[in-house]
Amino acid sequence: MEDFNLDIAFRESDNDQTLIEITICPNLLVADSNRIYLINLNDSSVTKLVVDTQGGMYRPELDYHHGQSYIYWVDSYYGTIHRTCYPCYDNERKIEVIIPKSSNYHAHSVAIDSDNDHIYWSDRDYNAVFRSELDGSNELVIINSSAKIGHIALDVKNNWIYFMDNEIGSIDRCTLHGKDKTTIISDSVMTTGSRILLDFEVNRIYWTAQHLIRSATFDGSNLKEVQSYGYTLYQRSYYNLFGIAVQGDYLYFTENWNNRYVKKVEKTGTSYGYVAYVHNTIIDLKMYHGSRTFPKFVDGNMTIEACMQTNQSVCEESVYIVIRNCDGYNVYYLRPTPANSSYCFGSGPVHCPDSMSSETEYYPGCSSNFPTDSAPVEVKALLTEGEIFPISNLDPTPSLIPIFKCVFEDQSNGTYAYDVYWLICGNVIKNKNNLLFKDIADAIVLKEMDWHGNYKMNMEVKCAIRMRNSKESTPGQYLYSPVFHAGLLGNLDWMEKRTLQVYGYNDGLYNVNNRYAYIKLSTSSVSTPNNIWKDVYIRQIRVTVVDKDSVLKNRLCQSYNDPHFRTFDGKYYDYMGVGEFVMYKNDIGPYRVHALFTSCGSGLPGTSCLCGIAIRSKDLLFVLRTCEKISRSETYFLKQPVITLTSCDKNNMSIINTNNNYKIVLPIVTEIQFSIARRFISVISIKPSVKDINTAKGLCGVPSTTKDPSDDFTHRENGPINDGQIFADSWRISSEMVDEQLFVEEPEFLKQINDAYNSIFIVVNNKNNPNLATCCTCEQQASSNDSLDDFNSVNCNLTDSSEQCLDSSSSYGSYVQYESCLPPLRRRRSVNFPHEISKRSLSYDDDVVDFQPLIYSDDVNETETEPPATFRNGWTSDRAYNICFNSINDALQNDMYKDYVDVPVKKFIESCVKDIEVAGDTTFLTDTINTMVTSIMTELVKTESLYTQKSSDGSQTMLEYFASALCLNNCSDNGICKSGKDILLMKENNKESII
Repeated sequence: MEDFNLDIAFRESDNDQTLIEITICPNLLVADSNRIYLINLNDSSVTKLVVDTQGGMYRPELDYHHGQSYIYWVDSYYGTIHRTCYPCYDNERKIEVIIPKSSNYHAHSVAIDSDNDHIYWSDRDYNAVFRSELDGSNELVIINSSAKIGHIALDVKNNWIYFMDNEIGSIDRCTLHGKDKTTIISDSVMTTGSRILLDFEVNRIYWTAQHLIRSATFDGSNLKEVQSYGYTLYQRSYYNLFGIAVQGDYLYFTENWNNRYVKKVEKTGTSYGYVAYVHNTIIDLKMYHGSRTFPKFVDGNMTIEACMQTNQSVCEESVYIVIRNCDGYNVYYLRPTPANSSYCFGSGPVHCPDSMSSETEYYPGCSSNFPTDSAPVEVKALLTEGEIFPISNLDPTPSLIPIFKCVFEDQSNGTYAYDVYWLICGNVIKNKNNLLFKDIADAIVLKEMDWHGNYKMNMEVKCAIRMRNSKESTPGQYLYSPVFHAGLLGNLDWMEKRTLQVYGYNDGLYNVNNRYAYIKLSTSSVSTPNNIWKDVYIRQIRVTVVDKDSVLKNRLCQSYNDPHFRTFDGKYYDYMGVGEFVMYKNDIGPYRVHALFTSCGSGLPGTSCLCGIAIRSKDLLFVLRTCEKISRSETYFLKQPVITLTSCDKNNMSIINTNNNYKIVLPIVTEIQFSIARRFISVISIKPSVKDINTAKGLCGVPSTTKDPSDDFTHRENGPINDGQIFADSWRISSEMVDEQLFVEEPEFLKQINDAYNSIFIVVNNKNNPNLATCCTCEQQASSNDSLDDFNSVNCNLTDSSEQCLDSSSSYGSYVQYESCLPPLRRRRSVNFPHEISKRSLSYDDDVVDFQPLIYSDDVNETETEPPATFRNGWTSDRAYNICFNSINDALQNDMYKDYVDVPVKKFIESCVKDIEVAGDTTFLTDTINTMVTSIMTELVKTESLYTQKSSDGSQTMLEYFASALCLNNCSDNGICKSGKDILLMKENNKESII
């Protein structure tokens, strides 16, 4: 331990009682990227003070507190401020975070006001200078600028703060409260990296300007440039000076050429040399003047006088003690103290004991003769009458002026005297002492004139009182009010609170990191007589949006082929029922997905295939149906499959159609995808959103947070069960369930809507059609420097907190469009299915077509027929397995997606083998591949990192690379894919060959 302050008076021992200061040799504090050093300028010795600054410092700047043992540093790259103790013992030297990375601030330069215990820092994000307590609390804006503010320096004695303004390349100054701003020096060579240095011995200001050091008087006159051997300090422009410090006749600096060295040059430029060097590039240095110290080893014994402080005197009695430095530790010879006294080692005045008080709260003068009453103290905001302003056609009425009032009750019936203190952001700005309660009216009121100009709204206001038995007697303890938050973010309308609810939109992606947004508020109008809202600083609010979509990785419900089911939580089952079933149900919309199952054909007994899908999103209904009749043994297709869309609100669904593939997105970002093959719907895939967790039900099961399949067989009425057949039967829509049927001409929920809002229109696919907008966001985003007056409008289309923006130039195909609401024409329109859908005018009579109702065959309710349990047409279990295994693994491209998707390969192979067993051929093979590809791509497009990661050759993103390798849509229904190329399946004599 090198330096320490004793709480004693330092006096010589020769009885002349002259107070002396024990000075130390000049030292430099030096910072590189990860260490802080102390350099002795007498012998150039280097001492490491801080070996690890916790993560390194990219652009540090230093300062220290002269009275308290703290060194502060700012890292302008990360915008942080830290501190550590010095002088102190090594085992006490811990690093404290004052402004962390996670704060709303981005500190650039720091300066310590040791007299008033304040930190000042310039901030890159706000173009401002802030002031706070030494621990970073009670932040206050001192300077607001239109440009970035660089280095700052303080002249506390004269109440000035100097700062570098990057807009014009100038050094400006204003008071420590931010008033009386003026430009002292203009120098276009300066940048935000320039440093400012105040030399109080000669009253000059020095600054760096790239490779130059210049100086002027404090008022900006008598400009000079430091010369060395007749030339400027550095002739070459690629030199840049970093830190700069002054001691006596020398300037100390470091630069980017010999960047490990501290150099010095006389102010006149007549002498130049090296001082010391450290481990790494020096970024900043600061002259450390320290304070009184212990003796050095060479000093031997040092005798000093220790004073005893009492209520009457700071040195009523004294004793002499002796201190000796024993080369690493100190030894004290302490003489006996007077009665009732003891030695106290520390710094600063001695505080009165808890049961005593004084005018200053410190010795001398401590007494216990004061009131001990307890009185609640409160700050209230009130409106009082002010100046009268003439208003035409109205009687003269006084204006209302806002004031703060310190409210408390008299505890003595008028005999006590009171001290009243007003504090804003912890600083006393007004106080009145020794007032009787009858004379206290002015002291308990805080008016605009008392604080405006030094503080701004969005501040913390407190008042405090001290009671005395009589005027001029000893005051009691401080009694403080709770903090009153005055401004827009606190007690709005002076007494009423307002709550701003913020929702993070669900982007449906597995985000790499949490997302952040900043809410910035501003005041747009100010009353001329009332300036308290002028230039109000409202601290922006950082909102962290935590990604919850990632809990739904690899969570996909699918029904495909004849049919096989996969629930949200990964339970697999087969179910051969026919009719209308609820695959997905979420009542918060309400949202529904119903599927229509019928026989796969006369040659496939006991099978069931998809022939219709109905999707409800609140009051919107989308229906696609390819079958005319539901049967357990035969297939009855419509001559022309029809799609209908019934709605008056385009905000409840977005629909994308590419060839025979559809993707429908609900407002809660639940996605439904399905594909058409051989006039059946080959697969329905439902990707849940976070709002489906523990909420959705149906054949898809219940998505849980932890992918727990135990409740996936949740019966419609009886809750979780174990029997999959009974579970699936419960989700059948019977003929009695009229309220739930969606494949009828007019579902019950639509009947309840006014006919004026219940028209069914043609569904049109055309690349020139406008998109179904599904964004909910501000029309324009404000940057941190923009005025918010121009950012007042929002563009919301979806009715939930989600965002799924679609681009008309997308390569994924054209969009389904529906017309706006018209009177109840009840037009039904067919489409040219499956490849082209034409648009017809609503005014044409031939647009009206008869609705073809869904018919149920008599065999629907017969006992279900089991599919054949043996292989046919020369197929065997082994042959089927080999075909399925090879085809599926070829499509997987050597499991290239395993880092992003859990592909249930075994389950797809098992279902593939079952399909061959039932069909006697590979009819369903390409559909199985397509289902697997859909499950893979559904996960890949939600993995945010794949949009930025590049392939090995750098030609495309990983998402583009994976998509091209997968050959979406299985080569237009003609085969499967391998290495991005088509592999066609040719049938001949009931056998497949791969070309």
